[in-house]
Amino acid sequence: MSWREKTQAAIVSVNELGTPVILSTVTVILAFIPMAFVTGMMGPYMGPIPFNVPVAMLVSTTLALTVTPYLALRLIKIKPHPVSADGDGSSSAIENTRIYRWYHGVMAPCWILPVVVVLSCSALLDCCWHPSSCP
Repeated sequence: MSWREKTQAAIVSVNELGTPVILSTVTVILAFIPMAFVTGMMGPYMGPIPFNVPVAMLVSTTLALTVTPYLALRLIKIKPHPVSADGDGSSSAIENTRIYRWYHGVMAPCWILPVVVVLSCSALLDCCWHPSSCP
């Protein structure tokens, strides 16, 4: 994959994810603005929150839309691979990179987590609705 193709892929990725990321940032910022108007004893305690959260969200969004695609361009090395005889291209070039293999090794065990969470919540809700069935 050439530098121009990788750059184009990064631009397309940012264009695809940019709008949802920006909208989620605006939503969080708008959700914390009313906290600036809290009075009474909690006013001084909650005062820094409506300032710090929007600043952190803006910095995070800026980094997500600028630095992350740039680092992806620099760190993900994709080498051309031979296409199999039947031409289906069974393994992707990205799957052969060291970063992908490391990330997949770290994240693969986490796929079981949603199942554990759903089962735990089901058991907890069952105990709440039917207390006599709980140990």
